[in-house]
Order: sequence, then C-alpha cells, then structure tokens
Amino acid sequence: MSLFFAPYRTVGHVVDSVPFHMKQLGTDTFLTVVVGRAWQVYNIDKLRLSMIGPRLPLPIRAISSVRDITFVAQGTDIVIFRRAEILSRLYGSTTARRRSGGGGGLNEMEEEGGQDGDEDDEDEDDKDIKDDDNAQMGAAAAAAAAGPGSIYLILALGSTVMAIGENQCLDVWDSRSRILSARWSLGDDGDDHQGGGGGGGGSRRATAIEHPNTYLNKVVIAFDHGGMELWNTVTGSKIYRFDSASFAPPPQINDLMSLSNSSSPLASSSSPSPSSGITCVVQSSVIDVVGVGTTSGLIVVHNLKFDKTVMTFTHDREHGSVTCLSFHQGSNAGSSKSVGTSPMLISGSSEGQVAVWDLKQRQLAALVSNAHDARVVSAKFVPNEPLLVTSGADNQLKVWLFDKARGGGGSPCAPRLLRSRSGHRKPPSIVRFYVNSGNHLLSAGADQTLRAFHLYRPQQSMELSQGKAKDKARAKRRGLGSRPLSEVIAFDASEAREREWANIVSCHQGDVAASTWRFSTKALGPRRLGDKPSPVREKAQVTAVCASACGHFAIIGTKSGRVERYNLQSGIMRNSYPLAKSRGGSGKRGHSKKVTGLCVDAVNLALISSGLDGFVKIWNFHEHKLIKAVPIYDLDDQDNTDDNKTKNTDAKHRDGAKNKTSSRCRLPVSKLSLCRASELAACCADDLSVRVVDIRSGRIVRRFVGQHQNKITDLAFSPDGRWLATSCLDGGIRVFDIPSSRLIDWLSFSSNPISLAFSPKGDFLATAHAGNLGIFLWANKSYSSNVYLKGGTPDEPTECDVEAVPVDPDDPTNLNNNNNNAAALATANEEDGRFDFVKMEGMAPKGDGLVTLSGLPTSRWMNLTRLDAIKERNKPIEPPKPPPAAPFFLSVETGLQPKLAPELDDDKLDHDHDQGEAESMSRIRTGFGLAISEFAEVLKKAKKAKQQADGGGKNKENKTNMTNKKKSNKRSRTQPIGEEHDEDDDKDNHDSKVVSSSSLEHRSVTAYLKGLGPSRIDAEIRGLAGDARTERKELALALEYFNLALGNRQDFEFVNALLALFLKVHSDTIAAHSDTLRKKLKALRKTQKAGWRALETQFHYALCMVNSFSGIQQ
Repeated sequence: MSLFFAPYRTVGHVVDSVPFHMKQLGTDTFLTVVVGRAWQVYNIDKLRLSMIGPRLPLPIRAISSVRDITFVAQGTDIVIFRRAEILSRLYGSTTARRRSGGGGGLNEMEEEGGQDGDEDDEDEDDKDIKDDDNAQMGAAAAAAAAGPGSIYLILALGSTVMAIGENQCLDVWDSRSRILSARWSLGDDGDDHQGGGGGGGGSRRATAIEHPNTYLNKVVIAFDHGGMELWNTVTGSKIYRFDSASFAPPPQINDLMSLSNSSSPLASSSSPSPSSGITCVVQSSVIDVVGVGTTSGLIVVHNLKFDKTVMTFTHDREHGSVTCLSFHQGSNAGSSKSVGTSPMLISGSSEGQVAVWDLKQRQLAALVSNAHDARVVSAKFVPNEPLLVTSGADNQLKVWLFDKARGGGGSPCAPRLLRSRSGHRKPPSIVRFYVNSGNHLLSAGADQTLRAFHLYRPQQSMELSQGKAKDKARAKRRGLGSRPLSEVIAFDASEAREREWANIVSCHQGDVAASTWRFSTKALGPRRLGDKPSPVREKAQVTAVCASACGHFAIIGTKSGRVERYNLQSGIMRNSYPLAKSRGGSGKRGHSKKVTGLCVDAVNLALISSGLDGFVKIWNFHEHKLIKAVPIYDLDDQDNTDDNKTKNTDAKHRDGAKNKTSSRCRLPVSKLSLCRASELAACCADDLSVRVVDIRSGRIVRRFVGQHQNKITDLAFSPDGRWLATSCLDGGIRVFDIPSSRLIDWLSFSSNPISLAFSPKGDFLATAHAGNLGIFLWANKSYSSNVYLKGGTPDEPTECDVEAVPVDPDDPTNLNNNNNNAAALATANEEDGRFDFVKMEGMAPKGDGLVTLSGLPTSRWMNLTRLDAIKERNKPIEPPKPPPAAPFFLSVETGLQPKLAPELDDDKLDHDHDQGEAESMSRIRTGFGLAISEFAEVLKKAKKAKQQADGGGKNKENKTNMTNKKKSNKRSRTQPIGEEHDEDDDKDNHDSKVVSSSSLEHRSVTAYLKGLGPSRIDAEIRGLAGDARTERKELALALEYFNLALGNRQDFEFVNALLALFLKVHSDTIAAHSDTLRKKLKALRKTQKAGWRALETQFHYALCMVNSFSGIQQ
C-alpha cells in the first residue's frame, strides 16, 4: 500500500475489443462492457455509468449477463457477480459429470463408463462398434479432462451457462448449484453422415455460439474453417452439420446469389477468397432464420430448419471482413419512436464501416464510412427502439438513431449519431491537467488526437476537433492516419484568455509549425505558429512549446535550437531568444542543439529553456537577453568543475582548457518542468539523475542521484512545490520531498509509466502507462487526512496496480487449509481498508519532555470554541413542518420518522406516568433537570483508581515527605545570607513527580475524550458543575486533570483546545470559587507556560534562521 496515494478511478477507457452484452431491466436498457481487467455498466438512456465492477487479476475475454447477474471469463474460470459483488466462481478445473466426444453424438457417464461392454448377451458386431466408439470417446475424453483452456466465448441462458475455451471444449454449467453438468469436446472436423457435405478435416476453432429461438437445449456453433453445426447441450451430440457451401464466397460476386446493389461502395467486382471462416452468428426476428458473417465479407441470411440460404449480401474487399450483425424488424417494433421503416440488417466491418441493408428491397440502404476508426466489435439494436449501439476497437461506444425514412417505401436512411463515449485509440503519451480548473484533463497520444476528459462528468469528455470529415478522409488517403495532424509530442495551455482566442499550443511529429486550439470550442484554432516564411527563421521541426500565464504569448523551440515568441491572437512572430541581427541582437540560436523544454514563470519575467547541448538557460522574457546559463555536468566531474570555478586564475590557457573539458562533460537535458509557485525548475539528464534549479539565483539547489534505473519519461511538481514526482521506464514512480531532499514514496507498476501530472489542488495524481488506453487517477491521501512519515527512504517499491480478487470461501484449493483461508481473508480485509485514515504509528514521545501531538484531524479540536457560531450559522431558516395528521382513531409517535404507537392498557399507562413523575422529581432535587456529565464520572473513576493504586505505598510516601521536610529546614538554616531558597523549584520537582506518578490517572480521561466528536465534547464539558453541591469538586478534578495532561506534554494541541473550551464555559464559576481553586489555577498556569515556552523557543529560532537566510538570498 502506497503511503501517499490510493487508487481512485480510470479515465478515458470506455470499452475494449470484447463484445458487449445488452440487457433490459424494467424499462431501462443497460450495456455491460469490458475495460481491461474490469467491467462496467452503462445506461443507454444517457449513456452514463451505472456501475463499475472490481478489478480482476487477469484480462477479461468474454462477458454475459442475466438480469442483475454478470458472468465474467477469467482464464479457465467464470466469476459470477451480483451487481458488483462476487457471488461465486465456476472453476475450469472441476471434473464434469459427463464427457463426450464429437462426431456420432455418443456419451458416457463417468460412474458407468465401459460397463455395458462387459455384457455377455452382446453380439460380436455390436462389440466391435462399441470398441470403436469407446476409442474415439477416449481420445475426446482425454482432451476434455485437460480442462476448457482459456475461455473466450460465453452464452448465458437463465441459470445455464455455456462456455468454450481454447481447448475446444463446450462446458455446460448450472450457475445456481455451481455444478459442471457436462463437458463436451468439439473435437476435429471429421466426416459427417447427417448433414450436407463440405468441410475438410483437421483441427478447427469455434468462433461463435448462438441459441436459436424455440430450440430447446440446442446451440449453433460456428468455426473458423467455415463450418456450422447444431449441438445438443444435454446429450452432447452433434445433431446436424449445415452445408458449408452456403457460407463460402461465390466464384463471381455478380451472380444471382449476391443480391447487393452493384453500384454500392460495398459491392465487389472481384472474386473473394474461396475459403472463408465464420465470424459471427446472430438470431433474427424470424424463427429458424439467422444471420451469418464471414471473413470474406459475405453476409448470409440462412434458414436453419431447411438448411437453405434466404439471401446474401457482400462487403467490398477494401472494407474487410464482417465482424458483427444485428437485425431490426422496422415498423413492427411497436415503439412511439419508430419511423415506419422496412426490416433491416446492420453489419460492421473490420475497417470501421457500418452498413445498413434493406431486407425488403434486398439492397444496400445506407453506409456510414467513418463510424469507427478501427474494427467494429459489436452492433446491436435496442429492443423495440430505432436505436443502434456500436462499439469498436478504437475505444468508442456510440448510439445511433434511425429517425428518417427514405421516400415512401420505408427504406431506411443513414443513422445519425445520438450520443457517444470515446477515449484514446492508442495509449496516451502526454497527460496534463487543464491549468487552474482541475476538472478537465488534457491528453495526447499516438492516435494523432488531443482529448479533454472531464473527471466528474464523462458526457463532457470529447476529442478536440481537427476539421471536417473530408479533411480526415483526405489525410487517411495520404497515409497520414485517421487525422490531418500527426502525433502530438508536446502541448501547453493557459486559462487566462480562453474566451477570446486560442489558448492551447501543440507541436507535432515532423511538423515545422505549431498548432493552436481553442478550449472553449474544443476545436483547432485558425492560426499556425511558424507556418509563414520569414527571412530570419529557418524551417525546422518544432520540438517544444509553452504558453505564458497571461495567455497572450506562445514560445516554441525547434530542432535546430531556435527559441521564438509568438502572439497567440494574431499568430505573428514577435522576437527570438536571443534577438536576431536585424533587430540588434547576436543572431545566434538559443541552443546549439535540439530544444527539449520551455517554461515561463507566473509574471512573465523569466523564460527557461533546455536543450540537448547540456544547458538550462534562463532568459529575460521581455528584453530577450540571457540571464544565466546553467550547465548540466556529469556528476563524476561535478565536484572537480566546481573546485576549478572557485580558483582565481588569469591564465587563458587554463580557462580554455577548463571550458573545453566542461563542454565534453555536459549531459543532454531531456525533460524540463517548472513550478511557478516556488520558482523552481527540475530537469533530467542522461545520467538518470534529477536536478532542481532556482530560476532566480540560477543555482542547482537539489540533486536526486542513484534512484532511477532507466530513462526518466516525465517530471511533475506538486502545486505547492514541495514534492517532485518522476516517472521512469523501470516501471516506477518516485516522489521526492524537496525541502528534506529525500525520497518519500516509491510506486511500482507492471506497465511502464509514460507521463504524470498533479492536479491544481493537489488532490489527484494522473498517470499514463504503456499499453493502457486509460489514464489512472490516484487520490492523494495527504490532501484529506494526516499522513506521517516513518523516517528514512523506502527500500522497496509498492505494487499499486495489482488488486487481488476477494477470497472465495468455496475455492476447492483452500477447503482443506483453514490457516490459509484466515490469512487470505486478513489480506483481503487489509486491502478493503486502503482508503481508511492513515494513523501514526507509535504516539509515545521520542524523548523525555518532548511535546507530542495527538494525531487527530484538525476538525476534531480546532473549532471547539466556535461551535456556538457554527450552530447559529447552520440553523434552519424555516421551522420543521409537522407530519401529516393520521386518522383520528390512530395514535402516532412523533419523531424523525413518525410511526403508529403501540396499544397500551390503562394499568401500564398509570405505571409509566407515576414512574415519570418520580424521575422528574429526582432530577429536580439533584440537578435542576440537568443530566449528570459522563466526563465528571470519568474523572471520579480515574481519581478513585489512582487512590487504590497508591494505597499500598501511602505510609512510605508520608515518611518520605517528612524526611524531605527535615532536609529542607536544615538547608534553609545553613543557606548563606543573600541567597533565597526558591520554593517554586521544589514545587516543580513535586509537580514532575506527580505527573510521572499520575500518568495512569489522566490518560484514561484523554482516551475517553479523544473518542468523542466535537459536539459531544462540548456537551460533556458544559455538563460539568451542573449541581451546585458538587460543582467545586468537579471543577477541581478538571483543573487537576488539565495540569497533569499538560505536564505530561502528550496530545498537546488536543488538551490545549479542551482547556480553552473549559475556561470559556466555566470561567464565571471558577471565579466564584477562586479562594479554594487559586492554588490549582496557579499550578495549571505555570505548567501551561512551561510547555508553551519550550515550543516558543524553537519557533523563534526557526523564524530567525528563515529570516536570516531569506535576507541573504535577496
């Protein structure tokens, strides 16, 4: 468990390349999708997240659901969830009750296997047939005994769950009893005597499983070689093999078998491959009719009952294979949103197109060319609605609406996009929070996109537009990818002028100009910086960009080393660093090699740049002059170089030799980051070390050496400038504390972190990792609670991306080991409490007399003296409204939730009335209606416990006191004249002895008060001295407690807050008893001053040192 960071959520990961599952609950429709090792549920109404499942150890390859039960494939097992809680697990290692081979549909019971072969009355021919069948079943049983393998297909029908794994076994489970009913081996494709011909021999792989409507205990299984079979899930027999010639592509597409429109873009004039595998099988709205998609682009509408093809459609080869199908019955949907269209079939392609086929006209009705940027994984119609939901391998989930019909014939038109959720198609490479808002997260990746994610409202997350669709298509034809702009390698933003003009600047791979973006419109800006030719500027790739805090300027750095400033509003170049010769400058480049980083301070006084030439340069922002060049030397030669700089020498030869040596030892700077709050810049070099530079003095103030084992990929400061976080290709993220110059946290990941950023408030740390489409958010625990360092640096990293699945008590591997179960449960409970308050270990002081804090949150004690004002401010404006009156014959008990009063007989009512009167009279006699304070009772019990503990040594203590008194009198008689004996010293010694000996007395009282809330503490302290007869004793006990607690110097701030409240409430009563409480008050005052002076001296010393050092720096 990390000391400072806890996992919060993942942003930008919408859906994986696993088909989703659609289900209806009441009037709502939900989608269950897979995101890596977790799953989540969307409500189609607004496409909002309804539920997020737990993170599992392995990637999910298949998912299905029935009502509120979700079935998830995890390796060879199936995990069953009820909502987000694990209900049970179906283990692939379980032995089935029945096993079967393929082919002839024979099966055997494990308990009865081979017994029929021993019957004496069998004929010889029957025995031979039985032996052959047993041999075939033995081979199939051996394959089935190996287990299903990694499960990749799931079909859930009520309580029956069917799964197919890599070992090509069909497992049939009863999810209620968690019993594996049967395991049938699909086997190899052999000769078939029941179905039509076709199909070659050899191994095969199941690609789809579908349950035809009204077919009891039967499923259709399709294979990658083009075959399709009907199986009985109870007997394990292959009932029928469909004619594979029906699913093979025809020799010529223009034959009558192809009923697609020859003029459509999806019609192909070339001959497809003679062999094609089946990719999907979908049930239509008509019984016995299914749709079959193939790898060759052929779509077959097939009748299972008669094994005949009803109609076929064909994709163009350029659009790839058919990946998904979905039927819609058009005007027969019976919905108010129906537009009266004819029945249609939707097909998705491997290139991202979605085609709409008119089943009535048997032709292509519409084509959505850019539905997805990658393969369409799933496409399904919402039942009884003209809504189509598609998901793609591009991490996009879209809902399309068919709200128009073409002409009077009811032919469907192209759907329009209703709503969508999307993320990066490829892993993001740069992550930055959008300036000061903290609600948006900007990210860029290898998919050529710049995206803005809203942390709390996913519907506001979107891609920043790069132009019209025709521009994207033109860029795709030119081989630039799916977007006009190339991959973003750096970007920066300023929130100051986002409403007036572009406020985001970015540079792209291989581009000689920087692009600007407007965050308000989420689109590309009209200006490109450096695109216009200039006599003072040479064309070179832009490698670094930066936006000023005021929002007026953008600075770009090039591969040739030039640093230039542009106006964001007009896009005109203002000047370069240093100035060009035509403008009175030297005309040199800012760096002799590639510029790798640019930063501007908060008030536009300094510009910081870094390059591969080994310099971090600080420029005057307005005068374009170099203030200081900080060389980054190899740490092995750093000490020698610094010693040479301190020596005074006039020899030019030595200076030249020194400069020559320094130039050889400079290291290229690869990353640069600036904290505007503290004016510190951090850079990393090729020696895997991090240096922190003060931009005002131009000195390196911190070095972090020897912590990283590979290249550093990114740097990020916390908002207050106290922490510096680094990401490295060794899989770790390290957090350094800059004031103490040490490593305070070390996180390790299975995938290398590429980029990271702190939120403007410091409550989150965002990280992007190689191979992950999402952006991970980690909650900063020190933002909401107290986190205490244990001292020293972490010796080992903390694994942060491995979250164990809760222990399953039904795991057969743990049934015989109770100790393992207890340990596993303890580990799971520890993981479940990872968000709990981080408590300080060991509250005992490190030494005698040291002040120790309580470790409680400030909200528990800071506002104790201001509770009256807080209650007055939070007082409701309107009085509470009475509940609606009940019928006159019913009695009601009033309260927060009024309820009917129970019936009581008259005798019980009289008894309760008399008991209430007696109780009220006793309260009047003892405390005028005030309840006795539990705080007072705790004080009395503590005093009594102390007296009992000291009862045995009371006589010995009296003798010791008499001896001390005699010694004191003798010392006073022999004391020289002019010297007076300080009685306070004796009192201090006596008080210290009392404190040390009475520690057990006050600790129990402090522990009791620490367990109460602020309001309860206020009530307990106000309850003291409620009775005039005992108020003096209670106040004396309280003063004695405060004296002992302050003298012990533990829970220092908590006890002082209690004392402030006590004096505020009971000051008048204490003044009335000043004659008897005077000594206790003086002792308390002296103890309180002694404790505070110890701290005050240290505070004054620290303030003096800070003022002294700050004056030296100025």
